[in-house]
Amino acid sequence: MPFFSEVVKQYSEEITDFRQVWNNAEGFTGIFASPYFLFSLFITTLSFSVWTIPGWWSYVFSILPNLIGFSVGSYTLLWSISNVKLKRAIADAVTPDGRNTYLALHAMFLRFIGMQIFALVLALLSLAANGEMPFFFARFLYIIDINASTYGILVTELLWFVSFLFFIYALSLSVACSFAVYRISRLERISISQEIELEKAEMSKHNEAK
Repeated sequence: MPFFSEVVKQYSEEITDFRQVWNNAEGFTGIFASPYFLFSLFITTLSFSVWTIPGWWSYVFSILPNLIGFSVGSYTLLWSISNVKLKRAIADAVTPDGRNTYLALHAMFLRFIGMQIFALVLALLSLAANGEMPFFFARFLYIIDINASTYGILVTELLWFVSFLFFIYALSLSVACSFAVYRISRLERISISQEIELEKAEMSKHNEAK
């Protein structure tokens, strides 16, 4: 049927794009081995008195929506004003671990935006988990023999911890993206320097011809 064929096609395209971004962003290694993640883990541990109190998600709701809008706008603007010669210069460049530099830079910005959205979703789940438990979920917990106190521990000490951790991680990735912009500027400087050297060489040949 055309409808189901279109659904399969769209899912396949999204999964393919996600895999490419995930691989160029170094996957789980790029997240958990990152110094920004370890820094976020340290800050989250120190902030125990914050994320164990209901209502901490108000910080997320007041910060991340604006940050997501700013990040998407900045990402679009950055790549729209980039020099064409710069894009050509890094299109075939390769990182030390074998990834394409151009795609790796894009993947870093996409991971930054994706983590912000993920942290916002986790905060919404934390808010929902703090409310009245749905009947079917309460029934499910009863069947698998999990009492209310155990459920409370799972919510406050696991879900809230992970949610706040990724909130801090999403914020700390701003520093990583700032360094990515610096790397782009450094590559642009190299591209401009090469262009100046070529112009000097052409002027030299032109003067010699006279």
